[in-house]
Amino acid sequence: MVFVPASGVTGPRFGFADGFFPHDCGGSCGPAELLRRPAYLQMLQQFELAWFIPYVERMAAGENFTADELQSIYFKHTGREMEASSGTGHFRFMDRPNENEIA
Repeated sequence: MVFVPASGVTGPRFGFADGFFPHDCGGSCGPAELLRRPAYLQMLQQFELAWFIPYVERMAAGENFTADELQSIYFKHTGREMEASSGTGHFRFMDRPNENEIA
């Protein structure tokens, strides 16, 4: 699962990859749509991200979170930081497997 915080142009977006590589895209949506899609909610449960659903609800109601706030929230719940592709977003909620896990 990938999360892109709100910017001056767009609201927050969620992306779901149905496979290991980012091009295995399973869809993209905003917070309100995520809450209406049982399959996406099941993925959050599967990824042990049920704690994040109240934040999605807050985003659907119009609240925004900065990249720093999201890192703090994630760290509080997992004990580690999200992998980020930039200083402002594209956060990955799942760790990449290491070489020992792939073999």
